[in-house]
Amino acid sequence: CVEKYGPETGVVDITTRQNIQLRGVKIEDAPDIIDGLHARNQTSFQSALDNVRNMVGSPLAGIDDQEMVDTRELCNAINDLVSLDPETGTRGNPYWGNMPRKFNIAISGSRDDYAHTHINDIGLQPCPHAETGEMGFNVVLGGYMSIKRVAESVHSNMWIPADRNSVVTLCEAILRIFRDEGDRKDRQKARLMWLVEKYGVEDFKAEVVKEVKSYDRGVKIENEQPAPTDAFERRELLGVHDQPQEGKVRVGVLVPAGRLSPRECREVADLAEK
Repeated sequence: CVEKYGPETGVVDITTRQNIQLRGVKIEDAPDIIDGLHARNQTSFQSALDNVRNMVGSPLAGIDDQEMVDTRELCNAINDLVSLDPETGTRGNPYWGNMPRKFNIAISGSRDDYAHTHINDIGLQPCPHAETGEMGFNVVLGGYMSIKRVAESVHSNMWIPADRNSVVTLCEAILRIFRDEGDRKDRQKARLMWLVEKYGVEDFKAEVVKEVKSYDRGVKIENEQPAPTDAFERRELLGVHDQPQEGKVRVGVLVPAGRLSPRECREVADLAEK
């Protein structure tokens, strides 16, 4: 949709949050483009200001031979939570449209943590339950970077099953607490980490557990489970690698500065189809 604006203006940028930005769009064309995105279950809602930004999942979701959790359904579910109006079924949910500050959520699908949960407000790290073997997530909270502070997420001593209901309910509970209790007077202290520190980790956990119970959805939060301790080396995304699907490979390509021309976008799409 940006080809008609010319090779210098009509470009596509890939952001550090796995987002796609369409550049050079004329304002009169924006409504049709937005409608086209919504028709394809994509949206530009919640992409700026004090909102819940786009979800970050595993870039190898569904094609990873070491995948622990396929993050696609879960990311879509949280995206619908924050950007879909439950009353109208249209994009744009005012319930989450005015947060104290921006809010980032990341879900990792493997031990590689390509989603960088350590710098997100909510980070879900895959980890099986020590007793039952059920796959779930350890929850880390409060990671962010700003001119005021760089904070690595802290362990919350919470574990949830890796199912849609548990993930959405946990995120909704934390979002509600942050929306209503986050500091709106000092923007430099308005991220989730400051609220977690105000409570203390265990007291914040107790508040989240209380909130989740109030929803009465059958979601149970357990204590953090022990993460694997055996040797593991983070894998390379670039290059050609085998997929679990027989006869197929994944190809990681470097995109300098994250910018693609329409021609390059079509070449990548053609390669993906092969």
